[in-house]
Amino acid sequence: MNKKLFITIILSIFYQQSHASVDIIQGFDPQAQTQLFQAISTPIITGLSSPSSGLIMAIGTAANGLKDAITSLQQIAVQAQANQMKAIATVQNATEVYRNMQSAPDACASISRAAYSQSVKDNAAYQKNVYAHRGQVRLGNQPAPADQARQAQAINFNEYCDPSIDPSGCGGGKVTPATNGNSAAPEQMVGADMQASTLFQGGGAPGHVTNLTFSKTTASSPNQEGAAQDYINNLMGVDAPRKISQQEYQTPQGQVYEGLRVAYLARMSLAQQAFTSVLANRMPMPGSAQIVQAMMQSDGGASANYISQRLAKIQQYSPSGDVSPMELLDMEVGRRVDNPDWYTLINTTSDTNALLREQVFMTAQLMKMELMRIKSDELRTALEALAASQEVKQNMKPKLDAAEQAIGQGMAQ
Repeated sequence: MNKKLFITIILSIFYQQSHASVDIIQGFDPQAQTQLFQAISTPIITGLSSPSSGLIMAIGTAANGLKDAITSLQQIAVQAQANQMKAIATVQNATEVYRNMQSAPDACASISRAAYSQSVKDNAAYQKNVYAHRGQVRLGNQPAPADQARQAQAINFNEYCDPSIDPSGCGGGKVTPATNGNSAAPEQMVGADMQASTLFQGGGAPGHVTNLTFSKTTASSPNQEGAAQDYINNLMGVDAPRKISQQEYQTPQGQVYEGLRVAYLARMSLAQQAFTSVLANRMPMPGSAQIVQAMMQSDGGASANYISQRLAKIQQYSPSGDVSPMELLDMEVGRRVDNPDWYTLINTTSDTNALLREQVFMTAQLMKMELMRIKSDELRTALEALAASQEVKQNMKPKLDAAEQAIGQGMAQ
C-alpha cells in the first residue's frame, strides 16, 4: 500500500480533514514520512489478527502514535529551521565583518593612489628642473678642459677613490675625507662617480643592494644624491667648451664661438634631461611617509608585512620614512605581485566587491604606468632624433663645406 495514501487516510480519520492531512504529509521529507508510516502501520497490522475490538484499540493506538510522531517530527523541523536561521545569521555576520575589514581600501584608496597624484608629479618635476638648472649652470661655466679634468680627478680621489684603479693606490689608503659637500667617505662608495649603478641603483660599498630612495647629505649616511650628480657631471662636463671672458666675447671670433657653445649646451640639455629625470625620481618626496602608511592599511593588512620589510631597508637612506616616486611605484606594484600575503588574500576572498575594487585599482595603475611609458618614449624619441641629426651633420657637413668653398673659388675667378 502507498505510504503517503495510507498515512493520509489515518490522518483524515484523526484530523477529520483530508486537505489538512495532505498539507502535513507534504511538510515532511521522505524519511519523516517513513517514520510516520511505521508509527501508524505497526499497531494496525498487529490489530488485524485480533478481534474487532482489538482492531479498534489498534487504530486508537496508531492514532496516538501518529500524534506523538507528528509532534516529535514537528519539533525536529522547528529545531532544524532554527539552526538554519542561525547559520544564515552567522554567514551574514561574517560577511558584514569582512566587508568592514574591506572598507579600508575605499577609505585609503585615494591616499594610496596619491603616489600618482598631481602633487607627486609636481614634486618630481620640480626636483628634475632643479637638477637640470644646476647642471646647466655648471656646464655653462666650465673652465678650460684641462682644469675640468683636474677637478674630476680631485673629486674622485677625495671621495670615491678605488685603490684597484687609482695609480697612487689612493695615497696608500690615507684618503682625505669628503670636502666638496658630500658626506660620503671614499670607502663607503668606491668608484661611485664612474659607475652607472650609482644613478639607477644608488651608490654604496661593493655588493651594495639596490635602493630606489637615495640619501641626501647628512652626517650619518652615504650621500647618494651627490654621488649621482658627480657621475652625471663626469658624463656631461669634463670636456665641455669653456666659458670665455667678456673681453674675448667682444671679438667677432668670440661671438662665433659663443654661438657654437649655445648650440652645444642646447644639445647637451636634452641628454641631461634624461639623467636628471632618473635622479629626481629617486629622491625622497616630502610627506610620502603618510602615503606609505595608508598603503599598509589599504587591503586589510595584507600589505603591512611586505611594506614594513621595505621600510626597514629604506630607513638608513631616508630616516624620515619618506620615499621617492620610483620607490612608491615599486611598492605599489610589489605589494601585490611580490607579496605572498596578497596572493593569499585574493585566493581566499569571497567578497566580489572587494575583488572588483582591487581589479579597478590595478587597472588604474596600469593606465598610469602606460602614461609614464609614453612620456619616457617622448624623451627617447627626442634623443634618437638628436643622434640622427648629428649623424646627418657628420655625413653632410664636410660635403657642404667643400661645396661652399668651391662656390667662393668660382666667384673669385
